[in-house]
Amino acid sequence: MKPTPKGFNLLELTMAMVVVAILATPLMTAFGNIQYSIIYDQQLQIGSELALERAEELFMIRRNLGYAALPGSGTDTLPPAYAAYTRTLTVTDPFTGTPCPLAATCKEFVVTVTSATSTLSTITLVFVDA
Repeated sequence: MKPTPKGFNLLELTMAMVVVAILATPLMTAFGNIQYSIIYDQQLQIGSELALERAEELFMIRRNLGYAALPGSGTDTLPPAYAAYTRTLTVTDPFTGTPCPLAATCKEFVVTVTSATSTLSTITLVFVDA
């Protein structure tokens, strides 16, 4: 009588590894997409915070120094921690669009934050000289 072998032979182990690799491929792709999404979400949050910070600075200048003290267009120098981002302020003066009352003088401010790959945040403000 022939003894029955114990364990697995090399072909069975190889087939098991191939099946596991085929089943694991979609999971690895999903983890890569999740990681990219997390990084992009972090960049988006930082971009939004930088745009909001500049908008709050404009409100502070308007409130404390007046309409005439509002700055012109330009690109801000950000701290070294945000070197990968660019914050641009574009001013339209005089602004004659829809939100500006007929007899008033208005300025439109567009704060845009970009990274190397995309525009992350844009905030548009209109200030009225009352």
